[in-house]
Amino acid sequence: MLKSTLKNSIKTFKIDIVVVGGGAAGLRAALEAKKHKCDVVLISKQAAGRSGCSLVSAAGFAIAIGREDSPKIHFKDTIAKGKFINNANLVRILVSEGPKEVLLLEKLGVKFSKVNNEFVLRKMPGHTHPRILYCYTRGLPYRTRGLSFTAQLRKSLFEAGVKIYERVLALRLLTSDNNISGILCFDMNAKRFLVFRAKAVILATGGAGRIYSLTTNPGGITGDGIAMAYEAGAELIDMEMVQFIPTLCITPSLRGIHIPTGLFAYGARLLNRLNEPFMFRYDPVRGDKTTRDLQSRAICIEVKSNRGVNGGVYMDLSNISPQGIEAYKDVFDMIFKRNVDLSKIVVSPAAHFFMGGIKINKKCETNINGLFAVGEVTGGMHGANRLGGNALTETQVFGARAGYFAAKKAIFSNFNELDHQQVQDTIEDILGFFADKSETLKLSTIHNNLRQVMSSYVGVIREEKNLKIAQKELDCLSKEMLNVKIRDLPNIVNIIETKNMLTVAKIITKSALLRKESRGAHFREDFPEQDDKHWLCNIVIKLNSYKILRRNSRIW
Repeated sequence: MLKSTLKNSIKTFKIDIVVVGGGAAGLRAALEAKKHKCDVVLISKQAAGRSGCSLVSAAGFAIAIGREDSPKIHFKDTIAKGKFINNANLVRILVSEGPKEVLLLEKLGVKFSKVNNEFVLRKMPGHTHPRILYCYTRGLPYRTRGLSFTAQLRKSLFEAGVKIYERVLALRLLTSDNNISGILCFDMNAKRFLVFRAKAVILATGGAGRIYSLTTNPGGITGDGIAMAYEAGAELIDMEMVQFIPTLCITPSLRGIHIPTGLFAYGARLLNRLNEPFMFRYDPVRGDKTTRDLQSRAICIEVKSNRGVNGGVYMDLSNISPQGIEAYKDVFDMIFKRNVDLSKIVVSPAAHFFMGGIKINKKCETNINGLFAVGEVTGGMHGANRLGGNALTETQVFGARAGYFAAKKAIFSNFNELDHQQVQDTIEDILGFFADKSETLKLSTIHNNLRQVMSSYVGVIREEKNLKIAQKELDCLSKEMLNVKIRDLPNIVNIIETKNMLTVAKIITKSALLRKESRGAHFREDFPEQDDKHWLCNIVIKLNSYKILRRNSRIW
């Protein structure tokens, strides 16, 4: 009865632009598109502006507005951190338009940290000058500091008249001859399928951090947009580049809390089980003040060498300067409140950010006509590693550009023909998971095994044998998915998320196998050196194919 009801419960809309994703990038894109007199809807799997990575971010934007700073210096820092495989055109736009777009948030009501009416800029590793502008977050819970700016963006959308659909899951991009026709979704509230015929679709669904067992990403970050775009024929780039942050807390009373790496500038140290400060073994010059990727790698080696603590190492905060405690007051307030020993906080590397994703150009266009993408769902901007603070700046700069160019596209375009067979086939695929009887298979087992495979074999340290094991394990899990049966509607979300996670996991593993060198966040134990002669390039993956985009030389 349920299957029959769902099959016939379809509502169709005609909308100029559909934005998929309720984080900072999606909110900014929808707001910009609406300015140009387009009909715009935003769909979000969870609460728009109140979920996803934007919500749990540190609310810091990298912009070159300091007296000694400049967009040119910011550009060089970003390219160097990305190990020279960034898309230079995207980086130039980021650094030049960043100050204007970020400061525009103040006009929307966002408050930034100031002293004597001057912006307070902090320095983070990899940046030549202090250029991280933080929102004023006092009074907000540590894990929801992003509300300091997403709440104002959400409010602005309502005031502009953008229709927001929450608890709506995007299922499939609908195309006709490589042109966007619309998108098929499932409304968990109304319990029906929604078809949005659209002239343009903007994907802003974030990365896929949840494919790893340890991650700073909240629930729901499962690679939905990347998987949908890939299956529709979009090109993906740099998918092997996954940033692991070294300091996710695994101490029980602070489990899941990300301790800021900025604290290393104020005296934080990493210690192994023997209470040895080991980082100078891995970086004799910078020690604990080295880059996140090297810190993560060092921690993994210490654990592998039986010098770890419960799968991690100690992050000693007992000698932090008073300036550091004041700069990270919200962190220390939380630690003191929970009565944690500052010298015994145990941390471990965790998946944090995806440098890889959908390949876009300066207009946020993909190779599918009418499909745009913005934010962490895209690749190319950050190269092999991301500078702290650049991600949120990216949401505002390219959110505005995606909204503008999607609106321009919609204004001068007609609706494409809708392939009703695509809609019916997708619905039939989903309904096939419903059990006719009471028997079900544990979807959670596949989900958890997938995360364990990625963490064990495609994590911080990689090598060919383990990557091939991962490929076999992921193929087995895909076959198991064919036999999964569910009984109720809420499990539709879990089914789609797990399928998307498997798709993205396979692509990451394939890309990691292809790149036979170590560069930035991608470390191959069997190819430990960076090889500019052969691998100064980008790997582009498309459905059933790939290509290597080689560069003649470094950008400078």
